Amino acid sequence: MSLVKIFWHLGLERTGTTFLQKEIFPRLKGVEFVRKQDFKSFDTVYDQQSDRPYLLSFELGRQFDIQVKAFSEKYPETIPILVLRKHGDFIASQYKRAVKNGYPKSFGEFFNLDDNNSEYDRSSLNYEDKIQLLTDCFKSKPIILFYEELVKNKNGFLKQLTDEIDCTLPDAPLKKRHISYSDRQLSFLLKFNRKTNLRSSYKGPTIWKKPRSIMLKVIKYSLLQVGRLSKEKILVTDLELKEIDDYFSEDWKKCLSLTETIDTSIS
Repeated sequence: MSLVKIFWHLGLERTGTTFLQKEIFPRLKGVEFVRKQDFKSFDTVYDQQSDRPYLLSFELGRQFDIQVKAFSEKYPETIPILVLRKHGDFIASQYKRAVKNGYPKSFGEFFNLDDNNSEYDRSSLNYEDKIQLLTDCFKSKPIILFYEELVKNKNGFLKQLTDEIDCTLPDAPLKKRHISYSDRQLSFLLKFNRKTNLRSSYKGPTIWKKPRSIMLKVIKYSLLQVGRLSKEKILVTDLELKEIDDYFSEDWKKCLSLTETIDTSIS
């Protein structure tokens, strides 16, 4: 008897992971969705006699290689699902989230193509390496999807996903999971990030940890609202985005070549 199928959505940051985990995966019919909080205890959930395949989803950050290798040793038949986002847009989104969370430095200090010692490691944006690792570790070819397709053609993206998994998604209204803040708001917040520590990390007495966290949220979100009235400023320029996309253009082309159903407008 063959083993029941396992699909693993390797949730890269800023690629619609929360939306998929909250709005899509729990509604799928014909597949057993294992929520992210149960990922580490999957051994106790997995049943080889199950009449439905399993779908797991778990965010993978900078320990991508380590976690992939560890999981593949136990479940080499797993079919990986990877959602990719164009390099420039991806790293710009990472930077904007960092600023929202209190990061005080410029985009050039956060990510720099000329300096691999910047805050965000350049090598982590090499998607071909990630795909090759999945190919080497698992017996099945990875399913490659694109965030741009999810944004521009949500129904097409979801149809491709459900076709690959061989499941169905009942019609239902979908919620937008994350609020996006404008460059105007984030630039205003950045000024305060540079003057005071608005990051959530805290090493003081435990009794002050929760009150401090609440206070920081109030301050940050108040500043973001006031920032609507501030002078417009661009956090990441079009030139910076183009330089990043040009640098990784071959990597992106190779990723696009791995799927036949991609909308050419995202290339």
